[in-house]
Amino acid sequence: MADRISGVATAVLFICLFLPWFTVSGSIAGYSFGGSVNGLWHGWMYLTLIISILLVAYLVLRAGWDKLPISQNVPHLTVMLVATVVNAVLTLIAFIDKPGGGGVGWGFGAVVGLIAAIVAAAPYAIPQLRAKTM
Repeated sequence: MADRISGVATAVLFICLFLPWFTVSGSIAGYSFGGSVNGLWHGWMYLTLIISILLVAYLVLRAGWDKLPISQNVPHLTVMLVATVVNAVLTLIAFIDKPGGGGVGWGFGAVVGLIAAIVAAAPYAIPQLRAKTM
């Protein structure tokens, strides 16, 4: 079940990278203007894009085979935990690092992308955190 939740949330994060993350609006001398940039405005978010593609591909391969045709020395839980937490941290940094200037706000893609990144990491991170506290 954790793989399904993480896979769907990662796919949503992937889509959100292409939606507006930051929007700006204003007016100068009576002329209104507005614009937006997507989640890839931060250069490091291309790493999130690549990790998302690889993560979904990995989950699709695992769904098709009991044992992957390539040798896998790293446990599944470790792969999923590291990949989803890296995506969540990079997405959080991109969300917080809003471009400067007045009138700049978060777009739909930023909010949904951040939620999706957290949801993707939660099924793997929460049990690990609970195990450490006990």
